[in-house]
Amino acid sequence: MVEPRLGESQPCHQAGWLSKFVADFIHDQRTQFDGSCRPLRPQHMERMAPYFPAVDLERVRFRNIYPARVANPAFYAGLQAVGFTCLPDFGCRKAVTFDHVIVTHEPFTPVLLFHELVHVVQYRLLGVEGFARAYVQALLAGDSFGSTPLEACARSLEERFVSGSGTIDVEGEVKRWLSDSTPGRVSRLFAGSHSWRSAFLLKR
Repeated sequence: MVEPRLGESQPCHQAGWLSKFVADFIHDQRTQFDGSCRPLRPQHMERMAPYFPAVDLERVRFRNIYPARVANPAFYAGLQAVGFTCLPDFGCRKAVTFDHVIVTHEPFTPVLLFHELVHVVQYRLLGVEGFARAYVQALLAGDSFGSTPLEACARSLEERFVSGSGTIDVEGEVKRWLSDSTPGRVSRLFAGSHSWRSAFLLKR
């Protein structure tokens, strides 16, 4: 019997429809939570102003839904059936960002807010569809959720924030992550759908 698994190349259209599932999930979650969210508090705005553009601080909305949790998307079952083992469990994360909407499972700390605001900047620069494609490409390449370039970027900047190593131009740093050709796969990641690999392989 032939069963799908991960590992070898297949037509890139599969990455395209998987990215659409992810983008649709992001849109749906943003719509679901947006109406019940609120803007950043003045103290949050002041704390983050040295690092983030005003456009992001003004447009972002957040909501703490504890003890509820963000549910994983319904399409996870199908992905797990064909071999995905590194899908993020949203319910186990401290917060999840859907475009400009940050949904938290615990109170904001400056570090948590900083990390999620990096994702807000990434969404603005890439758009929801581009953000979804970036995650899909990395997962198809075998990355764990935490090692995807978007997460690695946010974590790297978060570490600099925690260390107090001076002012950080987050937008400029994110742009460098998206265009830097030094690590190779970071720039290829955003080169477009023509460079993507398939998620689904056939084990004979």
